[in-house]
Amino acid sequence: MIYSCNYCGAMFWLDEKTGGSNKNPIFSACCNGGKVMLPSMTSPPDILMQLLTYSTSKAKEFHKNIQAYNAIFAFTSLGAHIDESIMGQQGI
Repeated sequence: MIYSCNYCGAMFWLDEKTGGSNKNPIFSACCNGGKVMLPSMTSPPDILMQLLTYSTSKAKEFHKNIQAYNAIFAFTSLGAHIDESIMGQQGI
């Protein structure tokens, strides 16, 4: 059976609970018990919606490879702070 977070509605398996009981599980891996508030999702662009909902050959190919696409784009979300003050210095 699938359960959802009482605060944000994220879906979980019962074994992912961080507190509560089996009848009233508490999950915090999503919004930390309501402490993190994310804006509502907006509708995807038309082209993406078509790939998700149509049954054309392109859409079928997209469905077949969607996990790989997700993995590739996950790396574009990485953030970094580059400390340019040490550029050109050699490590010891």
